[in-house]
Amino acid sequence: MCVFIYANGALTTTSFPGAAETTPAAVSNTGEVTGEYNISETSHGFVYSGGSFTTIDHPGASQTYMVGFGTGGEIAGSWLDSSGNYHGFVYLGGTFHDLNVPGATSTTVSAINSVGNILGFSGVSGGSQTAFIGICPAGQSRCTQ
Repeated sequence: MCVFIYANGALTTTSFPGAAETTPAAVSNTGEVTGEYNISETSHGFVYSGGSFTTIDHPGASQTYMVGFGTGGEIAGSWLDSSGNYHGFVYLGGTFHDLNVPGATSTTVSAINSVGNILGFSGVSGGSQTAFIGICPAGQSRCTQ
């Protein structure tokens, strides 16, 4: 897979250098693309902007997946720890803000909307999963804390 870009009547493709796969997940209002690329069976998050890729991996993650942009510059996604558990996050201003459902062994973020609310699902021991919507607390303009 690769990133397809249609601009000014022309279609171009690009891939992260050296990656077996480059999978775009979302495009921002400003034309940035986020997603994941795979090298040696390891997924890394990326932002593609201005003709270049930037890797964005959660510290300590064995895998990082980016899924979408909020309109405030946030990027939502999930990361996999060394024990095989997923954790959600919002990345904003160079900082990861982890999102973990209380009592869950795993939290996966699927989407973010224009006001920064988060959609995802969580899992508990035994495999049961529950959907969640992370609504920004009253008085907080973005869901990053």
